[in-house]
Amino acid sequence: MTNEFIVWDEEEERFIDETKCIFKDGTLFRNEKAFANEISDDLTMFWSVGKTDINNKKIYTDCSIVEFKEPYHGSELKGSFVWCNETLRYKISIIQGTGRFQEGTVQEIMKESRWSGLVPKFVDYNIIDTIQENKLGLIK
Repeated sequence: MTNEFIVWDEEEERFIDETKCIFKDGTLFRNEKAFANEISDDLTMFWSVGKTDINNKKIYTDCSIVEFKEPYHGSELKGSFVWCNETLRYKISIIQGTGRFQEGTVQEIMKESRWSGLVPKFVDYNIIDTIQENKLGLIK
């Protein structure tokens, strides 16, 4: 079973094995610094949004860049999941979009259907990059 978070090391500019870290009292430490309570300022933890992509890889908030579709109009979009404190749920921040899903907008991931209740607004998520690595240059 994979963990519910991943760790980015700002100093090394790469994701590191989370088993080399300890999450103690709400703070993330490197194993070797944890017992001295020496905080690792260069580490950032990204939590799973509870969804997987079409390849069964976990999607992480403020981290995974996903390609996905809006099934009703066929729009292909790119974006990342963000946590919304006002609604207490995940939304998608559009990085590349078309039509009513413009770059820079934040969209709900579910919508109300008069026949089915809540249904997915977007489908076929596929992780293509991360915000931190930005190999595709999508983050300006």
